[in-house]
Amino acid sequence: MRLWALGKLDTSARHDADDATDPDDSVDELDAAAASFGLRVVGPRPTEEAFWLWPETLPYWFAWHQVQTQWRWLSDMRAARRTGLDYAGVERWLATHGWAHRRQRSLRAAMDAIAVAERAALTVWSES
Repeated sequence: MRLWALGKLDTSARHDADDATDPDDSVDELDAAAASFGLRVVGPRPTEEAFWLWPETLPYWFAWHQVQTQWRWLSDMRAARRTGLDYAGVERWLATHGWAHRRQRSLRAAMDAIAVAERAALTVWSES
């Protein structure tokens, strides 16, 4: 989450592991791991350890990226900043895309996971 909030993960489109900017560059382990999830690492290489998502968290990760249009913003004399997600919009998106109060794709579990990601992103953004 931290790499995403800092803009070090490009999640805007799916990328292949062999999609390199320079054909002479070999794809390293981080690039290959990110590409397997449809991500591409951008900018300088992170100094932190690589992270791995558990397979059961992937639906929440993808849902998190799909609700990025639901941020509420506050504008003041200095700048505009995100204050949190519009949970009515998030819940509607999840319900429209098959999340419900059932065992397989629990709406409550998705809302909880998105809230955790939201707090982490807001914390990182407030520190930078």
